[in-house]
Amino acid sequence: GGFDLAPLIYHFCVFFLLNFFLFFSINGNKKPDRYLIFVVFLSSLAYAVIDEIHQSFVPLRSSSVEDIFVDLIGIISSMIIAVFISRKSEE
Repeated sequence: GGFDLAPLIYHFCVFFLLNFFLFFSINGNKKPDRYLIFVVFLSSLAYAVIDEIHQSFVPLRSSSVEDIFVDLIGIISSMIIAVFISRKSEE
């Protein structure tokens, strides 16, 4: 078997969307402040870590630091876009 890209794409997309919708559900249409950005980022990252810890206890599943890293890339990408969108809507 070769390298399977599908799980990495899945992790990226799921955590991109989790962070994106969490950001806008908390922020609404207001201009975001640093505290909100930090709380949403930390919440999404904490969920990624807890999810990997949980997977280590599930039969036929494993946890990996690589998955958390891909989750983090999805979270950061989402945060950049969400902050950009929310600041643009203020203009």
